[in-house]
Amino acid sequence: LINQRLLVQPDVPNEIARHLHALRKLHLEIAERLQSRLDSWTSRPQIADILLKVGHFLKMSRMFLQQKEELATQLIQNCRQYPDFASAVHNFEKKHFGGLLLVHQLDCVHQRICRYPLLLSTYLKYCSPNSEEYESALETKRLLESVALEIEHGLVEGDNLRKMFHLQRRLYSDYEIIQPGRKLLKEGEVMKHSRKEIHPRFLVLLNDILLYCAPVVHGSSMLRVRNVLPLETLDMPVLPKNDATSKEFHLRSQRRSIIILAKYTLNIFYTFQLNLF
Repeated sequence: LINQRLLVQPDVPNEIARHLHALRKLHLEIAERLQSRLDSWTSRPQIADILLKVGHFLKMSRMFLQQKEELATQLIQNCRQYPDFASAVHNFEKKHFGGLLLVHQLDCVHQRICRYPLLLSTYLKYCSPNSEEYESALETKRLLESVALEIEHGLVEGDNLRKMFHLQRRLYSDYEIIQPGRKLLKEGEVMKHSRKEIHPRFLVLLNDILLYCAPVVHGSSMLRVRNVLPLETLDMPVLPKNDATSKEFHLRSQRRSIIILAKYTLNIFYTFQLNLF
């Protein structure tokens, strides 16, 4: 991608490569040390000390995690804005990932880091409980589990972006869900209550707006955005009086007034209360 010499702002390929180069270098060093130890296994049957020494360095991936969502968003936006760049990304994905999306592959390094504790769990089964290596392996496993938890916390944001990307594909409109700093809080199907009948609708609650959508055609997974409601314009959802078991509530804003029928009792109502107010 870097060699394509395509002018995109910001320079996302170089920024991604800068982060991943350091991580790749660390993993290669670990692999070389482990291979060296395996080559001399009969004289020194130990590997836990290697991972114990480098375990803390795996935390360096947190720097990448802090920017990963933004980089992925910029990558998607640049693909939309620059057709030549989009073509280069597609060819790169086809050549190196079998057509899988590059934004999905950004999680692979961190997923592998999370597998290190599993490696130690398997290794412990072959260590004598009375050996020094067993105690060293236990200590290393605890360290790597701690690191993995930090990594998994960072991956939650990446998962959020993938969900928004999936929603973007479902929208039969030019509205762009994916924006820097935007988070998906909740999504789900509801029913709109009208005078004579009810109609299927779909709500997408983000940290700045609420999308009120409808199926393009009945039974379709494709959605058409009916209204974009900024959260600051929404009033507190109103339940019918004296009905604690109701699935219906009234959603009001400066632009729309909608009677919503949720699938489950108060489920969406409490979601709005928790996330909006």
